[in-house]
Amino acid sequence: MTKEEARAYYRRQRAKMEPAVKEQRDQAMIKHLLASSYYQNCEKLLGYYPLPGEINLLPLFERARQEGKIVGLPVCSETGMIKKLTFMRYSGKVKAGRYGIAVPEETEIVMPDAETLCLVPGLAYRQDGHRLGYGGGYYDRFLCQFPGVSVGAFYRCCLDDDLPIGPYDIPLEIIVTEDGIN
Repeated sequence: MTKEEARAYYRRQRAKMEPAVKEQRDQAMIKHLLASSYYQNCEKLLGYYPLPGEINLLPLFERARQEGKIVGLPVCSETGMIKKLTFMRYSGKVKAGRYGIAVPEETEIVMPDAETLCLVPGLAYRQDGHRLGYGGGYYDRFLCQFPGVSVGAFYRCCLDDDLPIGPYDIPLEIIVTEDGIN
């Protein structure tokens, strides 16, 4: 299966999920993350505003903000052939951004450090931490220099150890599913 075929397949898998089941699984992942030392020890939490079908981590971001953690959401930019991911502080308000992805209204850049936890989006994952992203390469470029801990949140049904990977794909350090943290 090619990456494009896998992307189409896992988009369909997520779309088939009943809304109540999806909500229950999303909440279970948030519960596991909140209980983890990774979350408890982070000072900055980088996440993403969910697209339709993605895991809704917004309640986690709100909780982190209430606890005084700095929360950042990504902003994609391109200069020529150079793709860049910058995280802006999230205050709870967003506006439309590139690719139809919501971005923070804030313009304050969140600079990651060793105490930063980054939640990375994706469609499917392998047990070795590799993920199937959306194909832009923004996160792989970002992760190769990221000093903190990278986490992927995925539905258990999206585990596929036969996912194709490329030479520039960066594995995630931690995977969380509705069953727990791996």
